[in-house]
Amino acid sequence: MPTCVRCGKCCARLHLLSVEADDVARWRREGREDILRRVGETRGPGGTVHEVWLSPRADGGGSGGGDDGHCPWLRHTPDGHCTCTIHETKPALCRDYPAGCAQARHIGCMALP
Repeated sequence: MPTCVRCGKCCARLHLLSVEADDVARWRREGREDILRRVGETRGPGGTVHEVWLSPRADGGGSGGGDDGHCPWLRHTPDGHCTCTIHETKPALCRDYPAGCAQARHIGCMALP
C-alpha cells in the first residue's frame, strides 16, 4: 500500500464522487451541514447514490456540478504540501484511497510504495 506524501493530487483530480450511506449518516449525526450542503442524493433502481463535493445551492442541496474541479476540503500548506480540512470525518472512499500503486500512478500520485 502506498504511503501518502500529501501531494494533493488525489483530491485535486478526483471530484464528483459517490460515498457510502454510512458516511452521510455520520455527517448528519455530527451536524456537519457544511459537508451535507455538498452532497446530492439520486434515487435509482439500485438505491440511493450520494454524490459529493457538489457546489452548494442556496437551499443547501447539491447543484449537480463541481465548482472548481477539485475537492473543496483540500488546502495547500505553506510547506508545499496539502491537507484535508475534514480529515477527522472524511468519507471511507478517501480514507481508503489509493487501493494500490497502480491506482496512485494513474492520477500521478507521488505516494511512496
